[in-house]
Formats: sequence, structure tokens, C-alpha cells
Amino acid sequence: MSSNELSGAGNCCEDVHESPDHATDDSQETSSDVSCKEQISSISHGRVNVVVLGDIGHSPRMTYHSLSLAKEGYSVNLFGYSNSKPQEELLSHPNINIIALKQTPKQLNKLPMLLRFVMRVLWQALTLWVSLLAAKRPKTLLLQNPPCVPALPVCWLYCLLFRVRLILDWHNYG
Repeated sequence: MSSNELSGAGNCCEDVHESPDHATDDSQETSSDVSCKEQISSISHGRVNVVVLGDIGHSPRMTYHSLSLAKEGYSVNLFGYSNSKPQEELLSHPNINIIALKQTPKQLNKLPMLLRFVMRVLWQALTLWVSLLAAKRPKTLLLQNPPCVPALPVCWLYCLLFRVRLILDWHNYG
């Protein structure tokens, strides 16, 4: 896998939903949106896994990417937590399958902070890995980053083992 494939969308995907210029008009496409679509559409239409290691209902960026891909004819598996209800359009779209990741067990909150952190990362890595394996294999995996740990290593390994193209959506540099 080349460094271009590994970096994928890299810096091309700016946050359209947080920009004041685009807050009210979702029909406008910026050059960064077109660039992300071009990278994914360089592969024939098929299945795309979209991974956000956060709440899907509070991830407008990944919701937008998923809807855009689905409208272009891709089958989309959207992985993330289901803490809040996603947009109705996302729930009702026939090309989108939402795969809810299992929440970290509350029993981990009783552990000391360092151990709780390690166990939480291991839990997230395991549940993401199992969920990716259980879903139909895609041609492309679009990963929102950050958070980097454990999503990036898990998705990178999955893509390496199953020859899936990895595209990173770097939505900030924190």
C-alpha cells in the first residue's frame, strides 16, 4: 500500500458543516468535497465502510460523507456509537447500513484511571475489529481521524489484511 493510499483523503476534507459559509446550504460542494468524492470514485461503485469512533448522531461530517456516497450509488456501512438518533435521511436511505458499536462496559469506570484507559482502548479495538469482520467486505474504508487510537491501527490492519483502500478524513490537527 503506497503512502498516497494510506494518507487517502488526508487534508482534502475540510469540515463543511462547521464552516459559516456552508452552514445553511448543504447543496454547495466545495473543492474539498469533490476531491474526497474523486478519490473514492476512482474505484468502481461498490461498498464503502465509513468509520467514526464517536456518536453517529453527533457526527455531521461522516453523516454527510455517508449520504453523499449513498446518493452516488455506493452501499455504505456506517460504523459508530448510537448514543443519539441520527438524521432521518440517514436512517431511511436504502444504501446505508448503520452498524452500532457496543459501548464500553460501565464496570470499567470502577477501575483506576490508567487501567480504565487501557481497558477502554482494548474494548474499542476489539468491538471495532469484530464489527468490521462481521460486515460485508468493502472496496474502500473511510475513517474519521481523530480519534486515532484505536481506530487507525485497527482499520489500517484490516485494510492491509483484506486489501481494502484506506482513506483518512483528518478533520482537525489536534
